[in-house]
Amino acid sequence: MIELRGVWFSYNGRTESVLRDVSLSFHPGTVTALVGPNGSGKTTLLNLLLGWIAPKEGEIRIGGRPISLLSGRERSRLVGHVAPDEPAIFELEVRDYVHLGRAPYVGLLGRADEEDARAVEDALAVVDLTSKAGKPVRTLSTGERQLASIARALAQDPGLLLLDEPTSHLDLANTRRVLRILRFLRDRGKTVVLTTHDPNTASVTADRIVLLHEGRVAAAGTPAEVITGARLSGVYGVEIDVRMIDGSPHVLAKL
Repeated sequence: MIELRGVWFSYNGRTESVLRDVSLSFHPGTVTALVGPNGSGKTTLLNLLLGWIAPKEGEIRIGGRPISLLSGRERSRLVGHVAPDEPAIFELEVRDYVHLGRAPYVGLLGRADEEDARAVEDALAVVDLTSKAGKPVRTLSTGERQLASIARALAQDPGLLLLDEPTSHLDLANTRRVLRILRFLRDRGKTVVLTTHDPNTASVTADRIVLLHEGRVAAAGTPAEVITGARLSGVYGVEIDVRMIDGSPHVLAKL
């Protein structure tokens, strides 16, 4: 389990806090979506969970251990990350690119073993890129490159997978593929946390939604509890209409 306890954060030289007294927990076998306006602290929260930045106040624990006490290698084994516009090494073949996810496990000489190879092939199969494994990354479509980035993160075999806007720039078909993969990982006991600007994506994908506003947790709970017209209208400052469709709340655009 991942826990944030009373976390505050501000960037150097700024007096205003980006995150303010955030306390959350993320459980294995769940998908949690972080939703909120630009500047609400979604990506900063992911960076804290990655250990790339440290809270000014409060504590973050992964598996009961303070993240500050984990080595970089330990964090890499526990936490996988997919960025929205991750630069790929385009001259690499897809299989070699995915193999980069095994870096926390290979020895000092960088020699891969059968377990590494099996992890790579399993990751390629999960994202349905086995047939493209021998092709250069530069030949992939935008959606396929995003799937390759997810496969690289899966090859790490992390307990926690963090995805920053994983469906941005994707068409409907590839968006559906990515969201199905996230639910598949949840069913395998992984802890999945993603950010998204689209409440409807969060509603149909996540077990739990955290709505952030001005660095604070405005609401946290099931999609039906969090995605309401009154709550979203208050956070975004515009009138938002929400309807229940097939048991899930959906935001209807108003012009």
